[in-house]
Amino acid sequence: MVAAVRELPASGYAIEVDGLMKTEFATSDGARAGAEELKKRFPLLCIRIYDAQTQAREEIRLSQALLGANISCPRAPHRILWVEPQRVSIAQLRSRGR
Repeated sequence: MVAAVRELPASGYAIEVDGLMKTEFATSDGARAGAEELKKRFPLLCIRIYDAQTQAREEIRLSQALLGANISCPRAPHRILWVEPQRVSIAQLRSRGR
């Protein structure tokens, strides 16, 4: 790992977390390893690898086996999704087998 970056790098690769550039890497392997480790530790974060040469972003996803569901990044980087919590009684939880 090199240093935290705030703007798009001119060369190399960078990890983008929830739309914000965080860490710059010289190689794609280093960036991928760092991004996958972050995704394993924090599966709900939107993590992408930015390639300065192609100016493209690649989303990092975990398999359904690890998450239990396929969670992907929203299309707009800074969009906040709010889901209204559901009220569930203890009887409902028991009937679901939890």
